[in-house]
Amino acid sequence: MREEDPTQIDACLGRFAGVPTLAELERFAYLSDTDRQRVAKRRGDHNRLGFAVQLVTVRLIGTFLEDPIDVPTSVVDFVARQLGIEDSSCLKHYPGRRKTPLEHQWELARAYGWHSFADAEAQLASWIHDRVWTTGDGPQTVLDASVTWLREHKVLLPGPTTLDRLVARVHDEAENQLYELLATRATPTQAEQLMGLLGVPEGAQVSGLERLRRGPTTASGKSMVWALGRVVEIDAFGLGDIPVTQVPPRRLLQLARYGMAAKAPALRRHRHARKVAILVATLGHLNARAIDDALEVFDLMMTTDLLARARRQSREETLRRYPDVSRDAGRLAVAMEALLRLVDAGTPLSAAASGGQSSRPSPRPMSGRPWPTCARWPPPRTRTPTPSGGGRWWPATRWCAASCPGCWRPCASALRRRPGPCWRRSPPCRP
Repeated sequence: MREEDPTQIDACLGRFAGVPTLAELERFAYLSDTDRQRVAKRRGDHNRLGFAVQLVTVRLIGTFLEDPIDVPTSVVDFVARQLGIEDSSCLKHYPGRRKTPLEHQWELARAYGWHSFADAEAQLASWIHDRVWTTGDGPQTVLDASVTWLREHKVLLPGPTTLDRLVARVHDEAENQLYELLATRATPTQAEQLMGLLGVPEGAQVSGLERLRRGPTTASGKSMVWALGRVVEIDAFGLGDIPVTQVPPRRLLQLARYGMAAKAPALRRHRHARKVAILVATLGHLNARAIDDALEVFDLMMTTDLLARARRQSREETLRRYPDVSRDAGRLAVAMEALLRLVDAGTPLSAAASGGQSSRPSPRPMSGRPWPTCARWPPPRTRTPTPSGGGRWWPATRWCAASCPGCWRPCASALRRRPGPCWRRSPPCRP
């Protein structure tokens, strides 16, 4: 037994890298009734404890240890309490006979269905190839996933270097297969044209690939022409007709993302098949992106130029008509204010309209003629009124009706029972 180290279990190395937590012990180191029956068949506390510790070890880290007693003290004590063994230090006598731990390992593997790594190596290699081909995960991610796969399928973990070499070999095979597949889809002429994008033309400051990766930055006619020319130049490579249905879209997107971000000198350092594969994926991505950029520039031009011009004309027309509407709305506001005052005062409108005006002509009845709107009111006339004009004039702040024979509008002075004609200076009422 070794000293405890407050770290977590490193399952990738197939050994204890620290002390398991209480939750891990309760999950993996708990002995069921079946486990206790198998343990009870051993003779001696050290053999029973050693057998149980090896069972707990394979559950925790997925493999058996060369030194079966090289486990944290907390694990040994947790197992000993379940078996009712008071002195857990008897475990040091367990490897006294070398073959005993090996026989226990073989028995545990048969009883609980654990398999050797050699039996599942081909199946694991196929699984790693499919995962790398589909997802493009890195070696470390695939290594962690491989450990999880081995534990789920009850395969004893091999040594760390054995699993590392297997993951690295299968990962490289899958990557190279992808590069070769994309590279063979391009013709020799297309491949030569793609290689030319990594160089800097004479008189230019950036490579051809960098120039195509830059999109338009302004919404103008010049930018629209350049965006359309960019679409034509990218489409001239003919990469849109290359069949890439066998490649997962995620892998194409990963290669295109790398090609959009990497510098031309870094791309030139890759081997030929990988360079062609990256450029094929990048140009395929740029083909769709260039079309989107051109449509976006066109949309911005339509929005900022044509539609904005129509909005300006509509706003100017609204401002041109505003004085007439404002004048009529002001008159209507004054009339409504007068009516609301009468309503607040509790005066009946019928009595207020007829009170004190019985000797004057009544207004024209509403039947037979529709009520005019504010927009149809005629412009005011400028004739100067006189006191003898009576109610023939429209005051500036009130309506004249009871004193005007042909006016259908109620007179504010009559509604307030104020005698006297409306003779103030104002436009005349409509007859």
